Amino acid sequence: MNKIKNKNQHIAYELMVIFIFLNSLGFPGNYMLVFGDFLGTIVDYSCFFMEILMILFSSSDNILDLKLIEIKKKYVGIYFFLIFVVVDSMLVTVSVKDEVITLIRLVVTALFALWLCDFFTVDQILEMFCLAHSIFIIATIIFTIFYPGLTIREYSSGIDYIGLFDAKNNCATEISLGLSMTILYYQNCKRNHRHFLKFYYPVIMLQLLILIRCKSVGAWIVVAIPIIYILIIQKKVRILERIPIGWAFVVGSVSFLMVAITIIPVFSWFFELVGKDATLTGRVPLWQHALKVMSQNQPLTGYGYGMFWRNEKAVSMIQQGFRRDSFMGNLTTGSHNLLIEMWMSIGLIGLALFFFMILYCFRKCREMEETAYLFCCTFFLVFTIKGMTERLLSTAYTYDVLLLFLTLALGCSKRTNIKPPWKRLHCQEYSGEEKKREER
Repeated sequence: MNKIKNKNQHIAYELMVIFIFLNSLGFPGNYMLVFGDFLGTIVDYSCFFMEILMILFSSSDNILDLKLIEIKKKYVGIYFFLIFVVVDSMLVTVSVKDEVITLIRLVVTALFALWLCDFFTVDQILEMFCLAHSIFIIATIIFTIFYPGLTIREYSSGIDYIGLFDAKNNCATEISLGLSMTILYYQNCKRNHRHFLKFYYPVIMLQLLILIRCKSVGAWIVVAIPIIYILIIQKKVRILERIPIGWAFVVGSVSFLMVAITIIPVFSWFFELVGKDATLTGRVPLWQHALKVMSQNQPLTGYGYGMFWRNEKAVSMIQQGFRRDSFMGNLTTGSHNLLIEMWMSIGLIGLALFFFMILYCFRKCREMEETAYLFCCTFFLVFTIKGMTERLLSTAYTYDVLLLFLTLALGCSKRTNIKPPWKRLHCQEYSGEEKKREER
């Protein structure tokens, strides 16, 4: 009886996790334009309470021993960062009520990500995420069929497909991540001789169709790099040549921002000569002005997690750097760069701790289990590239926040089934006797 009960409980948890993933990906999104904002509120808070309930009821069979937080030494880098974010944000915010709500959601999302890593295997997590994303794609297609006018947005440059999102770049990048993860799931099934459902083939085609309709060159780059790495490069390199995920993120993100604000403007004449926009659609001037504003206003502490763009005084300082009738002169949404956005939220101290947390969690990439490494690597390739020119981590429970803490937790987790690094090639075939020796 207990065995059946546990099995049923596990299935119930899987269904709730899939629903939470679906919500983090952006559902219900533009469905709220039809059914009202209350639909989003119901879905969001249902997921919030599901996360808490799963953490609590999986902690013990005795109701008196239930606990939301179980401190584990391996996650110390993540705990330290979260504590700083909470303390710093509460000290500097101008809206205590809004900040408390945001921080509670952020902390619960992070704790749920750590719980996911402890309760499920990475194979199960990958499967649930891909299923959730497939449901999201189907929901997007259904919405497009019944409400086509709500899935496009007209600009002076043309008409963009936005799906369930408010902008084409958000739609395209989310699809890019989902497509990359689906390809990873396919490769993982093939490597482990597991059945890859035929259901996913039309889903992949739908993802490609949506990417084409979004007309986002950046999204194709975002999806191409991890897929090429998963299917081609990683199979041909030694384990010692794995990408150091933490350092790749830090060096790549910082280098891009430095080049964008210093070198690209110098060669603007060349970009104009070949018909390209040297300002990256106005982003470079925005970044230059944002850096100037932050260097003079609360540079060490920021304005609180997710609160800069809710602070009228802070937003006005950004807008004052541009013409009043220009797009940037009325900007109220974000800096379009992850590092600048994090600086605005938690200051230079918080940004330094953010880097430290990532480097600490991925300090032993070479020892990670194969699927866990590829899962983390796939997400961080997308995360790094998108973070260069788009907003990330500006909310408390979207997929970028959930997957960030989930991949960090995977980086900290116990290493298993690792062959000696000086012996293993990902594409290497072992003899029968050698396999038996390793199994012993």
